[in-house]
Amino acid sequence: MRVWLVGMTALLGSSSWSQTRHTLRLAEQAGYVEVSVLDEQEGRTTWDPALDYHWFRAQQLQVTRGGAGGRLLDGPYQAYYPNGQMREAGSYAKGTRKGEWRTWSSTGELTASVTWKAGRLHGDSIGYAKGAVVREVVYRNGKLRKQRVPQPEKAPVKTKPIKVRKAKKEPVATEPELKKEKPAKTRKSKPSKPPKDGDKDTDKSQPEAAPAP
Repeated sequence: MRVWLVGMTALLGSSSWSQTRHTLRLAEQAGYVEVSVLDEQEGRTTWDPALDYHWFRAQQLQVTRGGAGGRLLDGPYQAYYPNGQMREAGSYAKGTRKGEWRTWSSTGELTASVTWKAGRLHGDSIGYAKGAVVREVVYRNGKLRKQRVPQPEKAPVKTKPIKVRKAKKEPVATEPELKKEKPAKTRKSKPSKPPKDGDKDTDKSQPEAAPAP
């Protein structure tokens, strides 16, 4: 990590003595960071074991819980992507985060907004996606108080019209269409031939005529 000393500012605090901080630019693989740090001998005298402290030493930014081992971060903090787009922005007060912190995507889209107070989450914590709120959490002194996940607007459901099948109409038979029954075929009887004279075969069933007296 490469470090550039950008500037030095003397800050007048509530006490009679002054604090001096330096603004550094740190090169990272994910881009670069601009951050302000206090002098080595300046900073806190007491530590909260429940808080995370951010500090700088040996050209590295560090974070530890309950204390620090280097120069405390104090003042504005800005991190950038390699393309120059801002990645994160916020502020420190003697090693702890304070105020509103925001993060962006590499294309410049806001992804989160979080509020801190003396190193603890305090206030609204909002997540964004494509410009819309997707998560909203409220903290009070580091404790979760309320959480809300907005429901996306449901698009109207498109329903396909139900196709009703029409009943097929049975064709009504008309007289010409009625099936014509074929007449039964009858065999024509052949006329019997009259017997010829001299035929031996005569009708024997007829009685013989009686002789005249």
